[in-house]
Amino acid sequence: MVRVQGQRRVRCQKSQFIDRGFPRSFVLIEELTEELRHSEKRGYEQVIRMMAHEVNNSTGAASSLIRSCLNYGDQMREADREDFTAALQVSAQRSERLSSFMRNFSEVVKLPAPRLQPADVAELLRGIERLLQVESQQRRIVWEWEVEDEFPPLRMDREQLEQVFVNILKNALEAIGKEGRIWVKVGRVGGRPQVVIADSGCDIAPEIGEQLFTPFFSTKAQGQGIGLTLVQEILSWHEFEFSLESRVGGPTEFAIFF
Repeated sequence: MVRVQGQRRVRCQKSQFIDRGFPRSFVLIEELTEELRHSEKRGYEQVIRMMAHEVNNSTGAASSLIRSCLNYGDQMREADREDFTAALQVSAQRSERLSSFMRNFSEVVKLPAPRLQPADVAELLRGIERLLQVESQQRRIVWEWEVEDEFPPLRMDREQLEQVFVNILKNALEAIGKEGRIWVKVGRVGGRPQVVIADSGCDIAPEIGEQLFTPFFSTKAQGQGIGLTLVQEILSWHEFEFSLESRVGGPTEFAIFF
């Protein structure tokens, strides 16, 4: 099994046959990217649905009971009331966060088909830069742009691609940490439109790079491991090819080929 251009996976097999008494070699290359992706998706969809069902059943009932118990705060002694109320509020907040946690997972499973309309990719990316401007300034991260003149509008679901770019760029900020650069290139190579987002953060180890798009895998202490899974689902729905490359001593690049 060989990885090609980021997330593409092919199976290569070398074999021989006899032609008029002479051995002839050939190589068979079989594209497995979509087959493996659909197989993985079927697996994690079942897990997510089961988790969502159990968690929502529990948190819904627990939240209702907690809110009911808060009504009894006035009946308690004043010395105990503050601790009682604070404890229940913390429990209610934790229950709500758990429900939110599961909703994030469910978004991957329930992703709707894209509604395709012409969109200005450069303008979309500029808007995300403004969204992340404060965080970039706090981290002392500089953005550099290279946008081709008269780059054509592309058919896409603007909201879904916005989510893709937000995930990629937030990952870039976190990979850099502080004092670095993000490069955004919008242009065409061989007539084919593409966007490349590169960052000066640390290199991605090969063994980690192979798992980045695997559901539930994360290198972050508080990560859920769904950001890049959602990115992969959206881009695959759009039939946009993509790659994530990290070179030793060089930038990490996420490229999308439209």
